[in-house]
Amino acid sequence: MSSGARSSGVPSVRIELADGQRIQGFVDEGYGPVVDTFRENFLERRDLGAACSVYVAGRQVVDLWGGLADRRTQRPWEAETAAEQVDRFIQTHVSTASK
Repeated sequence: MSSGARSSGVPSVRIELADGQRIQGFVDEGYGPVVDTFRENFLERRDLGAACSVYVAGRQVVDLWGGLADRRTQRPWEAETAAEQVDRFIQTHVSTASK
């Protein structure tokens, strides 16, 4: 994950959920549905913490993270939190966002 720093003109994402958890990052124009689906994972599927980074033609178009990295310590998920990569999840949501 990147630090979330992007050039001007790329929308920042900062969402506070009802339970106080946060979703942060950036999303290029046209990829808003990825943010919506990522948010739904917390609200409807009760995700503890997660990250999503999407590249199209070698260019990063989505970088999101949120929730908790550790339930026991309540450590928040940060931009640089290590995570297992799940390509299928990303591919599914890129297809959804580009429609």
